Amino acid sequence: MRKRFVRLALLCGAVLPGAGTAACPSPAAGFEAVPGLDVHGVAVELSGARVLLGQDGSRVDTAGAPITVRPDGDLQLTGWAARVDWRAYASPDIDTAPTLAYRDADGTLCRLARWTWVRGERLRDGGWAFFYDAAGRPSGYAAYDARFGKGRQAALQRSDAACLLRDAAGHVTRFVPAVCGEAADGDVRYVRDEAGTLLRAIDHRPTGQAHTVVEFGSDGKQKRRLTLASVRGVMVSGQGNPAFVMPGQTRERVMVWQEEGGNAVETGIPQEPWRIVRLDAGFAQDDPGAQSWDPAWQTVIVSGASDATGRIRPDPVASRQVSDALREHPGRVFWYVDGSTRFLLVPSLAPQVWAACVDAENVAPGACAPAERR
Repeated sequence: MRKRFVRLALLCGAVLPGAGTAACPSPAAGFEAVPGLDVHGVAVELSGARVLLGQDGSRVDTAGAPITVRPDGDLQLTGWAARVDWRAYASPDIDTAPTLAYRDADGTLCRLARWTWVRGERLRDGGWAFFYDAAGRPSGYAAYDARFGKGRQAALQRSDAACLLRDAAGHVTRFVPAVCGEAADGDVRYVRDEAGTLLRAIDHRPTGQAHTVVEFGSDGKQKRRLTLASVRGVMVSGQGNPAFVMPGQTRERVMVWQEEGGNAVETGIPQEPWRIVRLDAGFAQDDPGAQSWDPAWQTVIVSGASDATGRIRPDPVASRQVSDALREHPGRVFWYVDGSTRFLLVPSLAPQVWAACVDAENVAPGACAPAERR
């Protein structure tokens, strides 16, 4: 048996398409099917989260999925299994090692199997199976766990899985939280233009409904995050579940202002004065000493008082003024529902804009922008 240890470059996406085809068992074969694979002992237990030595000398936390998709323009695979320096944990005794690594004839990692001792008997505790496409590129993984009863070996149950789908050029187009070929309750879809540039990622997990979109710039970096109000637990001025653009880092409470109208807030306090204001130039949004209403550094856009039931409902003229201010001064418009309680207002996306944004077939660079801003 060769002494060469598991080659993990494939898990990082470092092997080019066509460099070779991994001979790992298919997902249909099950976790315990390891015919023709070389086995190596690993002298570290992986039944719980550990901090291990990385290939670059860093500390690697084994919590979470062994393979994930990094949300940037390259969409290279990352995760703890690809980053650990497994050579540092090689064990010559496969009969007592708490972890076994199975690889094919080319050194590609196919399985990581966990073992444990129960009442003096060594039992399989679970592990991970890694899968590759015809070009030898990572196409997914499956995680398995076992429950033991009376010290007997229990059947392994799949506890997690992921599948990567690519286009003809090798770009990742979907990340599915299931074994390839099986139905899933949602996925992440990556939208690219004809040149292969990543435009946005659309998250449908776990319900199958699109709820979050990440836009990318031409440099491959995240530009904006758009989401439904219910996903972030954000207040809405009125009814419904509109989509909006997440503001940058802020400590402010956020409220979605509905561009389509129908804005209202229930305060429960009759005849309570309220104001929607714009911060004047020179004042920071997150200044901890400037949280209360102060005419010295805020300009009133509209104001009024709650009705006899404690409800605030700006009229159509006032609503248009607020919408205009949100477009002209993004991130600097606040609604004081009383003298000290305020919300950072962010405009909602029109339903037709959100529909275009979550359409994975729409490869327009400005799919998530209102028509007048494209």
